[in-house]
Amino acid sequence: LGILEEKTMTFEAREQRLLQNYRMLENDLDRFDWIIQKGLSLKDKNMTERIKSNRIDSCDSGLWMTVSEQEGRIRVSISSDALLVQGVASLAAELVEGLTIDEALLVDENFPDKLYGDNIITPQRCASLKEILYRIRKYAEAWKR
Repeated sequence: LGILEEKTMTFEAREQRLLQNYRMLENDLDRFDWIIQKGLSLKDKNMTERIKSNRIDSCDSGLWMTVSEQEGRIRVSISSDALLVQGVASLAAELVEGLTIDEALLVDENFPDKLYGDNIITPQRCASLKEILYRIRKYAEAWKR
């Protein structure tokens, strides 16, 4: 998909695309590699300030996130000490990056439950993804006021 096409995709369409891509992978090793590659693609792009207010508390590894609004669209930056965690967190960022504030208000923080059940998306990682999506929706609520 092109950048413009991706910007116009709704959260639900992005969610369906991500789930389809994830489920097409045949085994945990393939899913692990796919998520690691997503984390690597963010490695040098994200310079999230590693301060307490940016920390995702539900994650045992170091995981930080900043959310901003730019020209009416959501911008997300993720950084982690662990590449797998950064890859998992990048899934949430991919779902919301570029959404409008109104679209971000519709973010389903239970999306990670649809990924849970293999050896990659553990209960702890699922909780971290939920916290990321919850925070993004809360930012959108504050910006909407």
